[in-house]
Amino acid sequence: MVLFLKIHYIKQVLRHLDDKEHNKPKAFARSASRMLDRRIKNSPPARGEERWRKGWNVRLDTYWK
Repeated sequence: MVLFLKIHYIKQVLRHLDDKEHNKPKAFARSASRMLDRRIKNSPPARGEERWRKGWNVRLDTYWK
């Protein structure tokens, strides 16, 4: 089940890539950041997923910076 969720998440990220961005790693990182924002927004506050946002965005930035 966990593998399915990871694959589903990656598919969402790929579907929302910005076609106009020539730097594909940057486009991937930005799309992943937006999907993460959406996931955090839709999760129950009790889960505390907001605490992961900063670290994940730092990691995503390493893909293209």
